Amino acid sequence: MATVVINSNTPKNFGYDPSAPRGTSSTSLAGGFFFYSNNPETVKNVAIADAGCYLNRAPVKGTGQVYTWHSNGSGSTLTNCILVYNPNAFPIKVSSSNYGLTKYSGAQPDSDAWLSFWNTSMYTPLSVTVQPGGYGNIFLQSGIPNGGVFGIVARVSVTDSNGIDANATLWDLAYISNSSNAQSAAAVDGTNRVRGITQGGYWNTTNFNALSPSDQKGKYYTLAAAGDTFNGVDVPWVGDQSGAASGGVLGNYGQQMNITLPIYNDSGSSRTYRIFIGSTGGKLFPCFYYQGVGYRYSPSGQWGDVAGWSSLDILEVTVGAWATQSESFQVVVPAVSSTPLAIGARLL
Repeated sequence: MATVVINSNTPKNFGYDPSAPRGTSSTSLAGGFFFYSNNPETVKNVAIADAGCYLNRAPVKGTGQVYTWHSNGSGSTLTNCILVYNPNAFPIKVSSSNYGLTKYSGAQPDSDAWLSFWNTSMYTPLSVTVQPGGYGNIFLQSGIPNGGVFGIVARVSVTDSNGIDANATLWDLAYISNSSNAQSAAAVDGTNRVRGITQGGYWNTTNFNALSPSDQKGKYYTLAAAGDTFNGVDVPWVGDQSGAASGGVLGNYGQQMNITLPIYNDSGSSRTYRIFIGSTGGKLFPCFYYQGVGYRYSPSGQWGDVAGWSSLDILEVTVGAWATQSESFQVVVPAVSSTPLAIGARLL
C-alpha cells in the first residue's frame, strides 16, 4: 500500500519528453446515463428560464451521473437546479447519495464538490418524489452571484416505489424568479464545449502498462484529450437533443477515471517511487481518491493549481528489487483545469 503525499510536496516540472508508448494498456467506458451540461458555459440573461430557455434537457432511466458547470454572466443573482419531470403513470423517486455542489464568486474549481461527492455527502442524502405527470427539483442552489461559477457533480437514481429503474426527464435550469418558462434550448456559446446525454461514459477503467522510471523526471501517460495515449477513446461522447452542442467531453470533466498503474523496479535493490498527476496543457487542480478517501491539493491560502507541464506527486511507493507493484486510484479533472491529463511515476 502506498502513502498519500499530495499535500506534503510541491509541483515539479516533468519535462517535455513524449508520453510512454501505449503498448497493451487498455481503457473502457461504462456506467449508466451521463447527463452533461457545459454549453453555454457563461449563462447570459437570454439563456435563463425567465427568458424561456433551459441549459440542457434529456430523458434518463435508472442510475447515472449528473455533471453541470457554468458561470453567471446574466447580470443578476441566479438560482440553479435540476428540474425533474415524471412521464410515468406512477410516482417516481429521484435520489442522490453522492453529490457535490459548487457556488463561488470568481473562477474557482469544483474540487470541493468532488471531496463532498467522495467523503461527506453520503451522510446527508437527497431525494425528491415526483407524482405522475408532475415536476420536482433537486440540487437547488440560490444566491449564485453574478460573475460567479456554479455546478453539480452527482450520482442520481430514478426508481418507482419498489426500487425498480424508472424513466424521467431532467432539465438543467438557471433562473432569476421564473423557473417554469423554459421551453427551448439556450443558444450555444460558440465554443467546443458540449451538453447532452450518453449511456455510459462517466465510469472509466484504465489499466496501464508498467512504467520503469529511472530518474526524477519520470515517465507518464496521458488521458482526457483527442490526442492522448488512447487517441481519445477514453473521452465520452454526448448527444445534445437540440443538435447544437453534441460532441466529446474533452477534459473528461465529470468522469471518474479508475487507474491501475504498475511500477516495475528494474534494478537489483529496493527503490522508492512517486506517482504523479499533471497536465501537458494548462493548469490543473489535482484531485484524486485512494483507499476510500478523496483528496485535493490544498496549499495554505490557495485553491491548489499546478501549472502546465508541471506535476504533483500524489502517492509514494517502495518496490523491491526486480519486482512490480500496482497501485489503483481514481482521478478526476476538476472544472477550470486543462488537459491532456498526465499520469506517471518518477524515481524519488
